[in-house]
Amino acid sequence: MNRFLKLIGFLGLPLAFLAASSLAGSSYAHYHHPVQMLMVVGMTTAAMLCTFGAHCLGFMAKGVVSVFQEVAPNPRHAMMALAGRRYSLAAGVIAMIQGLVVALASIASDSAADLAYKFARSFVGFTYGVFISAFICNHLHHAFSDEDE
Repeated sequence: MNRFLKLIGFLGLPLAFLAASSLAGSSYAHYHHPVQMLMVVGMTTAAMLCTFGAHCLGFMAKGVVSVFQEVAPNPRHAMMALAGRRYSLAAGVIAMIQGLVVALASIASDSAADLAYKFARSFVGFTYGVFISAFICNHLHHAFSDEDE
């Protein structure tokens, strides 16, 4: 039962975020930016591979399994999850800065509505970084650590 509740919580948090933003008048399209998503996930993965090498592949495979079943505590994987939290936040900040640069570069040529959209879109990259850090890497840290919850 505990694993079922964890799975519901793991999947329910992002869905609750999207539902609350929808009730506030926003739309899913405001949060769906594949380029920034690819940037954050790619930079986080690249940083993990550069730091941990081949150990990262086993960590990712067992991380997927940890969503559906209990895994054995592994201090190295718990440490890797904490590093992933830091890397994903840094990648989110870099994606946000890149979005701000793109928005600032088009100040002279775009309308106010287009500029507002570009500035708002720049913060979506940071939202992706926070999502990966808080929901995915935090889950992995708790799944692999031997501490009591």
